[in-house]
Amino acid sequence: MPRGLLTVLLFLAPVMSLADDGRPEEIVRAAIVAAGGAETLARYPAGRVTAKGTLFADGAEVPVTVEQTFHVPGRSRILIRTESKGRKLEMVQIVNGLRVRSLINGATVPTTDAAAKEIQLASLLLEVGQLSPLLSDRKFVLKHDLAVRGGDVAGITLHTKGFPDLRLGFDRKSGHLVRIGRKAPDPETARATDWEQILGGHKAFNGVTRPTTAVVFKDGVKILELTTESFIPLEKTDPTVFTVDE
Repeated sequence: MPRGLLTVLLFLAPVMSLADDGRPEEIVRAAIVAAGGAETLARYPAGRVTAKGTLFADGAEVPVTVEQTFHVPGRSRILIRTESKGRKLEMVQIVNGLRVRSLINGATVPTTDAAAKEIQLASLLLEVGQLSPLLSDRKFVLKHDLAVRGGDVAGITLHTKGFPDLRLGFDRKSGHLVRIGRKAPDPETARATDWEQILGGHKAFNGVTRPTTAVVFKDGVKILELTTESFIPLEKTDPTVFTVDE
């Protein structure tokens, strides 16, 4: 299973137009309004997500289910189940700050430095999906994405020390975050790879608006489709969910 899909973790309210690109901070503020507003997002820093979809690998289409609990910043537990040719695979990835743990079919497996960084990036993307941290946390540096000019999407480049730069695309009419791209080594091959997530189907869940569909491309080839089945915004979570000690 490509480790890159772990970063697809499912990150809807008044509309604020982005007809003209303003400062990156203004684009993010519009996205915050579209997602339910800063007060609502601050109330719900955590959540539980279930999703189903298809993993495209080696010419096969493999059904996949995802269950995730998270609490930003820095805490996530994701369970991924697949079955191919009668072989079931259950993978768990837990991140708690800088500490990570991986399990396959219930057994702890070693985590390489590259795999650990990918899991931490998945956790960082949860903060990106929360939007407000992009303005309040100084570890995030926002710049215009100069490669995006006109069209339906306003672009921002997000720099975070220790991670590849992220290219964020926001729908000009709705304000919603609709695209996340990055160029980074493939954790399995170490080869420079273009990753892109296309987000859509934004819906409101108890006042918090989130995308409900995600399509992931690797070097322009579709590798994953996911559709959210449920999302429950939470004010807090049980911290033992994120225990990484064996």
